[in-house]
Amino acid sequence: MYRRFWTILTVFIVLYCGSAIAQNFPLLHYTIDDGLPSNTVYSVYRDSKGFLWIATPKGIARYNGINFQKFTTSDGLPDNEVFFFQEDKQGRLWLATYNGELCYYKDSRFHTAVNTGFLKLPFKNTFINKIAVEADSTVTIMFDNQEKFININENKVDIVNVNVPGVRGFYAMYKLKGGLYRCFYADSTKDIDKTSKIVNRRLVLYNYSQPDAAHGIAHSIAQDQRYIVSNNDVFNPQMERIKVITSKDKISFHAPIVYFDKAEKFFLGTENGLYIDDSIHVIPDVRVTSITQDIERNYWVTTLFDGLYVIDNNYINFHVYNKAYEGNIRYSYADNNSLFYTNSDNNLYRLKNNAIECLFDYSKFVIKLPVVPANHGFLITRQAAGDYDYYNFYENNIIFLRDILRERRLTPQRLPFKDGESVKSIIDAKDKLIVRTIDKIYAKPINDYKVSGVLGEPNAKLVASAGRIFAFASNANDDIWFSTVNGVYKTVDTTLIQPQFGDVTFKKFEFLGKYLVGYTANNRLVVCRNIDKQIIMDTVFSQDCIWDKFYRVDSTHMLISTNDVYRLFTINPPGSQVPFTVTGIENPILPLSAEWFCSDGENCFFFDKGNIVEMGIDNLLLKTKPPTLFFDLITYGTRRYVMYDYLKVPYQGGRNISITFSTLSFTGKTISYRYSVSSTDEDNWLELTGDHIDLINPKYGRYIIKIKAKSVSSANSIPIEFVLEITPPFWATWWFITFYVCLIIGAIVLFVRYRILMAFRKTQKENDNKIRFMKSEYKALNALMNPHFIFNTLNNVQGLVNRNDKLAANEYLRIFADLIRQNMHNVSKELISLQKEVDLVTNYLALEKLRFKEMLNYSINVDEDVDATEIMIPPLFIQPLVENSIKHGIFPRQSENSRVELNIYEVRDILHIEVRDNGVGLAHAKKKASDKHESFGLNNVKVRIEQLSIILGKKIDFDIKEIVDDRGNWTVVLITMEL
Repeated sequence: MYRRFWTILTVFIVLYCGSAIAQNFPLLHYTIDDGLPSNTVYSVYRDSKGFLWIATPKGIARYNGINFQKFTTSDGLPDNEVFFFQEDKQGRLWLATYNGELCYYKDSRFHTAVNTGFLKLPFKNTFINKIAVEADSTVTIMFDNQEKFININENKVDIVNVNVPGVRGFYAMYKLKGGLYRCFYADSTKDIDKTSKIVNRRLVLYNYSQPDAAHGIAHSIAQDQRYIVSNNDVFNPQMERIKVITSKDKISFHAPIVYFDKAEKFFLGTENGLYIDDSIHVIPDVRVTSITQDIERNYWVTTLFDGLYVIDNNYINFHVYNKAYEGNIRYSYADNNSLFYTNSDNNLYRLKNNAIECLFDYSKFVIKLPVVPANHGFLITRQAAGDYDYYNFYENNIIFLRDILRERRLTPQRLPFKDGESVKSIIDAKDKLIVRTIDKIYAKPINDYKVSGVLGEPNAKLVASAGRIFAFASNANDDIWFSTVNGVYKTVDTTLIQPQFGDVTFKKFEFLGKYLVGYTANNRLVVCRNIDKQIIMDTVFSQDCIWDKFYRVDSTHMLISTNDVYRLFTINPPGSQVPFTVTGIENPILPLSAEWFCSDGENCFFFDKGNIVEMGIDNLLLKTKPPTLFFDLITYGTRRYVMYDYLKVPYQGGRNISITFSTLSFTGKTISYRYSVSSTDEDNWLELTGDHIDLINPKYGRYIIKIKAKSVSSANSIPIEFVLEITPPFWATWWFITFYVCLIIGAIVLFVRYRILMAFRKTQKENDNKIRFMKSEYKALNALMNPHFIFNTLNNVQGLVNRNDKLAANEYLRIFADLIRQNMHNVSKELISLQKEVDLVTNYLALEKLRFKEMLNYSINVDEDVDATEIMIPPLFIQPLVENSIKHGIFPRQSENSRVELNIYEVRDILHIEVRDNGVGLAHAKKKASDKHESFGLNNVKVRIEQLSIILGKKIDFDIKEIVDDRGNWTVVLITMEL
């Protein structure tokens, strides 16, 4: 916190009726109590961001408009005593130290010879008395012994000797083009190169009034301005005269400070205070050491033993009248460049043209009444230009002063109501005065007060009576409104009306146009619109303060005093998005807790502790600039990074991130912050306390960090934005993820392949077992086929023997022997060639022909495209089909036309084996067949075909059907097999 007080700039003149009063500038004063390291301040400097740096013998301080941040050797300074500062084009703030060690501040860090190698010099230093940024952006540093100076180009240091024998008084220099330096001595200038070689020399006389030039030259440094002062002449570094000082006061050449603002106003700091434009003398009797301006163009003046002073940039439009009254102010009224006021001594004063006049001296009043501060009421009414009447309701009497500027006719009267009903406030309502006591409101025509006489008792009309009246005001129609414990009422003439405010009652309220603004007992500010019709009530939130008094400024503005800063209620122009606004006013010049305020439409007046501050309404209504924010550092784990627009840092798991920022605000003091941390373009604003943001264990990724700020009196600042990218760890990089995914996919593929292989092996094993089983079963079926065939054949031989057909039986046995030999050779194999099966069928049909003679005819047709020797089939694959045709088709028919045909052919790599007969047909065969002998051979063939299809992995189909062609009806058995 800082301490503010009004500096007395002139000798106190005792106030009396008709006395003159000094008009001064409002000044702010900062000392060690406000946070300065010392009251001895060598200089103040504004850096490129707008921060102010203060140099003292006990460390330095940086001021952001809100508070002072102090730095000492414990913070990295090489010396606590620093004389001044200078910032170069690289943003390095150079410090002029007492011990001569080089040091600059950048990126929140002090750089010295300890941590920055090029700053270490090879010679013993004396204190630095000059730091200058040259035209080529290099930095020149001069030392007090005047023997040498250094020039720093980025991180390279050149040392130049300037101690020339026989030449005295070296005090200034600047760099020329081509690497030359122009050095100024007491009686000459010399151009030298960096090897100290003199290139050019000429004599020059700087002193225009003193014979000894060495005692009339001084070097001035203020902000980035460098001047040379010789007696009453001011020169630029090129020794061109730019100003002649015309002040009548004697100027000391020990340490004059010269400063020009952008408006070319001339400021001169001396041992006897500050001079402005050679005419205005402020801060007398102190030694001024430096001058600069902040970003709001306010003037900062440092002194040798009295701290810092601040002059408002609109000092011409501000007036401070010191010791303008005594005690407390009771009432004030301003009009036509005149300020009227009454203080606790019950006198009436006027302030005009820097003079105070006592218009009414209560001490000379014939009636002596005790002073009771709570029981009074005052009012000034304007009859015409320069014609004012004054009413002083005090205790049970009325003091009426007619035409206070000219006639001043005094008319004392008795109050028109009971004793003890002291007046609290008065309202001028056109042709009558409205007087409020603690529980009643009276109305009385103004003309009744103007009758002559003493202690008259004119009649007054009782307008309203209530248990307790808290607030009381009139609207634009001169209707009287008042608030009681039971609600809000208004009076129209003599009629009492209760508007629709519900249960809302006001502790205080005031009208501004068609708006009623007041606050309730629970400190809720309420704004009522459309008060003549259906009232609209709005509650004002987000104002953390305690409401106090209402003061009209003009037709659209009302000032509200609070426990901290003033609030300004503004009626916005028609068509605005919001009808009204409530904003803070943070002007350090204004007294925070003024006793009274009044306005004449152009200027406003604040009364505080005997002083009166006058300022233009336009200045009062100036909008406050929002704070300016700067990112400083980001701390991640043990590392610190300087923050620019973008920063990429490696991921450190489990580490928190701390982001610090700085605030700059020379108007608003109470700052609130909001921040957003988002990984998308969508903001996520949160409230923030303090000057840092902590990110707890952040994940890797891209973060957009934004901060904005506002003061009580300003809008939100434009958010500052910073992009922080935390690079992913190796296990989250694309190449590692790709490798990991590939590894997982490979593992899955291998696992799936392994599972498939295991399943395949298991299935293969099962299939092998099944196939082995099938082969065994197949062999068993083949074994069954062989006995079946033999049984049928022997049965046929028995038939021939029984018929005593020996020749046929012998032929039959011969063919049967060949057939048995073929069958025994074939059945030992799993597969035989198709030709061998055809040969076996041929012999079998020959046997059956011997048996049935003319009752059986047959034919075997093998297509020439069929390679019967290469195609492999199981043994007894076709014979059971032929046997089945004979047994169930041909034999039951008993006809000489009976015929069995075996046709073998290929169609599109499909082998077709067709056995057809023109026997009795399927229906008759099924009907006549017994269950015992039902197609044993045929069923056996079906099962064998199914097993063979699985064993060979080929598709084999079996089909029986009947067809009809031009030769008759045929039963066809067809086997198809893939080759």
